[in-house]
Amino acid sequence: MLHRPIFTEKYLKSKVKGFSLNGITDLEEKKKTLKGWIRSINSGRISKTKEQSIQADFLNRVFGDVLGYDYE
Repeated sequence: MLHRPIFTEKYLKSKVKGFSLNGITDLEEKKKTLKGWIRSINSGRISKTKEQSIQADFLNRVFGDVLGYDYE
């Protein structure tokens, strides 16, 4: 199955210009979280799991823990 990118290459290039990882809190923990999701995708585990059963975990871990989204 072919997946379409969420962001265009032009948009990403404009955001990456001048970006620095300095100042991001808990960077290693955030990387660990993302690597866990990547492993699950690469292993095929995610594709064998019902979306509803992982949706809350994905939203909490990626949007909350990694991206710092505040749900309140």
